[in-house]
Formats: sequence, C-alpha cells, structure tokens
Amino acid sequence: MLNTVTNISLLFDKTLNLRSLLLFDYWAADNCMKRMKTICSIISRNIKHLKIRVKNLDDIKYILEHLEHLTSVTFEYAQILTINREDFIEFLATLTRISSLWDNQYALHVWLGNKKNIL
Repeated sequence: MLNTVTNISLLFDKTLNLRSLLLFDYWAADNCMKRMKTICSIISRNIKHLKIRVKNLDDIKYILEHLEHLTSVTFEYAQILTINREDFIEFLATLTRISSLWDNQYALHVWLGNKKNIL
C-alpha cells in the first residue's frame, strides 16, 4: 500500500495543472480514519475540487479540516447513511473559512471561500 500511496503522490506532484479529482472506492475500507488520513496525504495543493465517497460525518469533517486548499467538495454517501444536516451545518460554522452548502439526494456539495476575518 505504501508504494501505491507514494506513486500516486509523485504523480500528483508532476501534474501541476490537475485541479479536480474524483475518488470512488465504493466504501471498501473498514478503517475509515486510516483511509481518510491516507487520502488526505496524497492530495496535493493544486487540487481545488474534490468529489469523494464518505462513510460518515467524521470523514467529511476530517477532509474539511485537513485539506484547506480545496475550494469545493462533493461528498457522496450511501443510501443507508443518514447525515444529521443540523450537526453538519453547525460544524461548517466552526470552520475558519466562508462556506456554503447544497444538499442533494445522497450528496453534500460544499463550496469554500477565503478565511473569515475574526475580530
């Protein structure tokens, strides 16, 4: 697995014009947090738009907290997953960036702007 991650990271480093990335692993991994850490470690700063499948709200939070260079993210989730939208909206308010949200059937679309001015 380590060689795969290293090779993907090297590939992203050589494709500086790449701005959008779609990751669909069909919810294969059981250890979500390890999977999220691995995914976040390979996504280079030139990636601005991400579309990814998630297993839970913790996956979403982890991505938004660790990939601050993204300007938009679409989170797709399984039909059996219910995301408490109120909890998610409260979480968005805690981010240091301006954000907006569009909720679609089995997907959350998040647009992220500049850092908020905190006085």
